[in-house]
Amino acid sequence: MIDFLLNPQYVVYAGWVLAFLTPFAAAVVLIFWRRQPPFLTNGVFWTLAASGPLLLVLWFVFNLIEDLLGLGSILALAVNLVLFCLLGLLLGAVLMIARKKGIPPQDQGGPDGT
Repeated sequence: MIDFLLNPQYVVYAGWVLAFLTPFAAAVVLIFWRRQPPFLTNGVFWTLAASGPLLLVLWFVFNLIEDLLGLGSILALAVNLVLFCLLGLLLGAVLMIARKKGIPPQDQGGPDGT
């Protein structure tokens, strides 16, 4: 049990599992939630589907920065902070623009379409 907590390779395994399962889970949720899957125009689907692969990529980027600059480095902390804040702002802006442009009003309701 302790090996599971101390071995960072398990985090990578979990990341790969999430990278493959989140697109599948997003599709299943969307199919059962909307009863007809408008995959290309639904922002919830794309957000859920991209979350696992994006998290895995960010994990590898974080590890690359930490390996290059050192785990205890203030510079590595600052680089990670700036990079992840910029990526979050960029992703939020893209989702906001996509939401304003592409989602028809009937796709914005709850399970009963209201």
